[in-house]
Amino acid sequence: MKRTRRMTMVILVVCVLMVAGSLACRANAKSPELQAMAETLNVYCFSLANIYLDMREIYLDCAEGNVPKSDIDLRKAEIDSKRNVLKKLSDDIITRWPTVMPGERLAWRCAYNCTQQMSSACFSLIGAALKIEAMGTGMRFSEGWMRQYEVASVNLDLASVRLDMANLMWDLLMAQP
Repeated sequence: MKRTRRMTMVILVVCVLMVAGSLACRANAKSPELQAMAETLNVYCFSLANIYLDMREIYLDCAEGNVPKSDIDLRKAEIDSKRNVLKKLSDDIITRWPTVMPGERLAWRCAYNCTQQMSSACFSLIGAALKIEAMGTGMRFSEGWMRQYEVASVNLDLASVRLDMANLMWDLLMAQP
């Protein structure tokens, strides 16, 4: 169990470093607004990747029988605040859409899709947090506990995929001339 946990954490850290490396490039956007949006999305994507790693570690701790309720509550609050900011960013993009120059429409659309993928990742992370929390109330390795464990795993995997999609949208945003 310890070896599997260490291997999983190493793989996750490598994945986060790869995401961070691809996010480290700077935008060559035409407008300052698009440049600012790209930087903001960069910060939020990296922050959500860190929350994902924390949630994965809490999930593995729960498999060993340690359910840190305060950590779960803290992560849920962080995720909820990120989701609210992403909603505001998404609304801001929709508000700006009529005034966007035709040459930047694709870049702004990529920014919008990036916010949507990160918002979806937030919902998956919240779902995983709720299932991890529910694991603490059941008898370990019972049928109900195993169901919660599997659903939490699926939610974490889904969050990972959505963060990867957000990263791809961000890369497309950066590739726009």
